[in-house]
Amino acid sequence: MPNKKLLLVDDEPELLEILEIILKANFDLDIETAEDGLIAIDKIKSNTYDAIFCDFTLPGANGMEVFQVNKSNNNHPFIIMSGENIRTNENYQMFVDSNPANHYLEKPYFEADIVSSIEKLASDLEESDSALEGYSKINI
Repeated sequence: MPNKKLLLVDDEPELLEILEIILKANFDLDIETAEDGLIAIDKIKSNTYDAIFCDFTLPGANGMEVFQVNKSNNNHPFIIMSGENIRTNENYQMFVDSNPANHYLEKPYFEADIVSSIEKLASDLEESDSALEGYSKINI
């Protein structure tokens, strides 16, 4: 069975590297990265991912714009990472409602937060299997 494929999007290269190290140390994953929103959008349009971790504040296109492209392409589980309170964003409720596995990870976070996010994602998808018909799934 092939590894699950994640897209990590953040404009801080050091943070991308740390996230990749944490995820690879804890899970069997193929990971691709993007350092701005437009690159992420191109990757989403031309690749299939089991989940996407995306910073909210990005050059090119912000995390919500990247999410919109994901939603209209494959609607893969999407985790927004941000130091801002995105719950006040006008599109936040639509973000949460569009896929039960979507969630928000507040910065700063620790290794345990990242691992917990992946475990929660896998658990959410497993528990709500019947509600997720039509959504992409990740089983870790």
